[in-house]
Amino acid sequence: MPNDIIELISYFRSVEQWFKSFDVPTELQAILLKPYFTDRARILVGRMDPDKASNYDEVKKMLLNELCS
Repeated sequence: MPNDIIELISYFRSVEQWFKSFDVPTELQAILLKPYFTDRARILVGRMDPDKASNYDEVKKMLLNELCS
């Protein structure tokens, strides 16, 4: 995950292409991505409701809202 906020959207696009290319099940997507989060992203995701924190779309939406605002 890039530290530069400007690169964040393209990062998520690339990740989603990899998920699609390798047919990664939706229930694994957020889990597979977490080890690559920046420290700030880990803290933000750690504050999320556990059910939402395991949903890639919810994690992506929250991170884009928090990190790009």
